Amino acid sequence: MIQQQSKEDETLKSLSNSQKDGVRAARNRVDEYPECLTLIDDKLHCVFCNKVISPHRSHCIAHMKTHEHIKNSSISNKRVKYQNAPFVDYTVTSETTSMGRKLEPFQLEIFFAKHEFSATHLLCCSDSESFTMKELLSMADHECIDMWDNLRLGYTETKGLPALRQQCSLLYEGFNAENILCFAGAEEGVFCTLQTILTSLPEDVTLSNSFKTKHNHAIIVTPCYQSLLSIPASLSSSITTVPLVLVPLPNSNDPNNETTSLQWQLNLTAIRETIKPGHTKLVVINFPHNPTGAIITLAEQQELVNMAREHDLWIFSDEVYRGFENVSSNKDSPQQAFDDSKSLCTLYPKAI
Repeated sequence: MIQQQSKEDETLKSLSNSQKDGVRAARNRVDEYPECLTLIDDKLHCVFCNKVISPHRSHCIAHMKTHEHIKNSSISNKRVKYQNAPFVDYTVTSETTSMGRKLEPFQLEIFFAKHEFSATHLLCCSDSESFTMKELLSMADHECIDMWDNLRLGYTETKGLPALRQQCSLLYEGFNAENILCFAGAEEGVFCTLQTILTSLPEDVTLSNSFKTKHNHAIIVTPCYQSLLSIPASLSSSITTVPLVLVPLPNSNDPNNETTSLQWQLNLTAIRETIKPGHTKLVVINFPHNPTGAIITLAEQQELVNMAREHDLWIFSDEVYRGFENVSSNKDSPQQAFDDSKSLCTLYPKAI
């Protein structure tokens, strides 16, 4: 997101000299290490664990090396050089044992509230350009036009409009309207689902909260939309974050099969290693991934489902970007592998 220089200067004018130096240093660190650091409301955050860190270069490097997939890699100006390995294990480093903790401030929305409607240019949007109502209605059939023309602004059924639920179910093979619940927005759905999974007990268990707090460990694949991490952190006895890893992308046109680039990938090895049998209850993922654009293949989905079945885990799969992928004619490409994948809820009954 780019703002006019005058507005940036105006922001700095209100700060003390030491505060100005801190903001400038934070911005410099983001320029130096864009794969690891990000700036939210002029505060420096680690993209892997979302912690606020000092902008001093030595402190940044020390913090980045606490993450296993960086620890044994060389860190140089402008780029983190990751190990060239097919998989890099991630060891658990970020857990919390607090229960009922207050939700963290939603930093992304705070940032948007401050800049989204005042910035000269928006370069950070991850949503698609929206339709006007006229454009949307031009694609409707006669039945939908009639429903729109006779729409009444009253309450609908608690689970959602039956016709809407039925239409949504067509997106999922083998589903019907009874498998669908409608919410006022994605955030409400995320909160209600995670709240239900992480605070519920089996019907035959009537034990105290001590049982509940020891059996709701959650594994969160990061980076992710903040609520996918902060809501479990406020409800679980402990959480474990498992970041995506960068792996080599072979050049299929090179007979030597040399690596020409890197791609982000789900670290299934780390997920398996961080499962606590009898304690872990939930795994949270989001694919197509925001913000890296990584995709998940059917083989990866099936391996994750096998882990979940083995340990009787829930999977919360954020698929809000499904359908936005580029179409590829290359049958061996990562894109084709994603095209062959399914919505996770059609592969496993405890996936949502």
